[in-house]
Amino acid sequence: MNIKKSSFYAAFKSKKELFKKVLLFYKEYQISFLQSIKEQEGPKKAMLILLEKRIEEFQKTGNNRGCLLMNSGRECYGRYDDIAHQVHIEFNYFLGLFKQFIQEAKENKEIQNKQNAQYIAGRYINTLNGLMITMRAGASQNIIDDIIQSAKELLE
Repeated sequence: MNIKKSSFYAAFKSKKELFKKVLLFYKEYQISFLQSIKEQEGPKKAMLILLEKRIEEFQKTGNNRGCLLMNSGRECYGRYDDIAHQVHIEFNYFLGLFKQFIQEAKENKEIQNKQNAQYIAGRYINTLNGLMITMRAGASQNIIDDIIQSAKELLE
């Protein structure tokens, strides 16, 4: 950052405090992104676009950053309880957000899946994160296509 330690600690109590603020900024950014797509395309399409964006990023760069929340949870669990707790809160927020998207899509008759919205949202998040890990592991395009098909079937 090209600043002195004293300047950093004058602005932030600690590196952990800065990281917590980064997590909140990430959440706000993702919410804005998802809400914008939802307004333009509808809730179901927004969830599918999110999957497509992750694949696009991987195909363009050969890498995907993954989800900051999930990556942070993996790194912080058992080491930094306060950050792990914040990750837990933010994860549940996104689970609730996707649940709302699904409920809205069900009301609009975009999703016919008879499972409850909470169940579908949990499986969707698992599919999204599994997709990113699977791509990093070098999965073939056929496997990636199968994961996308599974997500589409979940949201039918």
